[in-house]
Amino acid sequence: MNFEGGIRWPEEEDVVRNVATLLRIEGDDSAPVRNAWSGHPKDFGAGKSMLKRFKAYFWALRELIRTSNLAKTLQGRVDMLQSSLREADTRTGNLDGRIESQNAHIESLGGRIESLNAQIESLGAASNSIEALRNWNREIVSHLERLDMRLDRLEGDIGNISSRTDEADSLRHRAMVDLAEVRREAELQRRAYSELSLRLSRPPRSTEPDDVKLTGAEAFLPAFYTRFEDRFRGSRDEIKERLKIYLPELERVRRRKGKTVVVDLGCGRGEWLELAAEQGFEPIGVDTNEVQAEDARGKGLTVELDDALSWLQKREDSSIDFLTSMHMVEHMPFEVIVRLLQEASRALRPGGMLLLETPNPESLLIGAYKFHLDPTHNKPLPPELMQVLLETIGLSDIRVLRLHDDPRRALMVAGQRLDSEVAELLYGSRDYAIIGRRPT
Repeated sequence: MNFEGGIRWPEEEDVVRNVATLLRIEGDDSAPVRNAWSGHPKDFGAGKSMLKRFKAYFWALRELIRTSNLAKTLQGRVDMLQSSLREADTRTGNLDGRIESQNAHIESLGGRIESLNAQIESLGAASNSIEALRNWNREIVSHLERLDMRLDRLEGDIGNISSRTDEADSLRHRAMVDLAEVRREAELQRRAYSELSLRLSRPPRSTEPDDVKLTGAEAFLPAFYTRFEDRFRGSRDEIKERLKIYLPELERVRRRKGKTVVVDLGCGRGEWLELAAEQGFEPIGVDTNEVQAEDARGKGLTVELDDALSWLQKREDSSIDFLTSMHMVEHMPFEVIVRLLQEASRALRPGGMLLLETPNPESLLIGAYKFHLDPTHNKPLPPELMQVLLETIGLSDIRVLRLHDDPRRALMVAGQRLDSEVAELLYGSRDYAIIGRRPT
């Protein structure tokens, strides 16, 4: 076995056949090849020449085989490279899409950057404006501080002026009180003069017994009581303002058809009559005080001079829609009050209303002191007593309204000078009203 270049030599016949085939020698023409391979001297030169040609072809074949294998290897690598190229093309296509998307995103970012730049420029301008506002604010604060100083000075001046104004107000108040007193005195003098003129105009009644002649005291009392009411009850305007609380009650009895009969017993100066007339009613007043009756008539009001109980007894049954009496029943004995309310219940129409106002003895200041300022008062009438009385005579829907709080009660409670219950007991409502309806 001979080896050359790491290649195994084949058998003789195979070599001859293969060489002949390669040299395109057929039949006996292959003899020189066989003789050259076997070392036969015959045609050795020709064989040697063919052998050289064989070797050349062999090495060429070897190179061809090696080149073919290399070509196959290269072809495999080329196929792999082509596959890699196709994959690379695919990836490149994907990359192109992503690059396009990134380019679009970059363009969008470019737009946003431009917008942010514009905003930054705007913020720069705003920063300048803010700084200007800060400077302006500092100027305003400085100006306000100066104004505060001026206000402090003005408050001091106002305090001085206020003290002087208080003195002036006090002087003005005293002057107004004095003026009101002078006016009341003048009004009382006018009424007294009217009463005296009225009595002087009457013919002397010489035929009357001595025990029924008017004495000086009897002539004096009407003028006295008129003056007493003016001083302690309040002015006409004040009383009218207080009585406005009853106007809704008056509207409840207004008749849709026909005349609504409104009567005030003990009408006095006629404040309630005047309020009712202002609401379109034609009220009737009843009183025994000639001075006050004439004064009310002088204002165009209808007033009959008579005793309340006597006047009611002359009325027909169910003839009055709204019957009132302000601060009258406390002047009567209890038996007279009972008879008066019985007559009132009879004279009221079904659905008609009775309203009584009287001092409230629940307030100790009223029950123990101020009630007794009026010498014609009989006894205080507690609300519970009057409520039972109205129920007994047959009225229904009875209500009690406590009125005219003493302003000192709130001051005592607010200043914690008195307990609220004690303050209510001392300075509670000065008056109360009780309202009842005749059943339909």
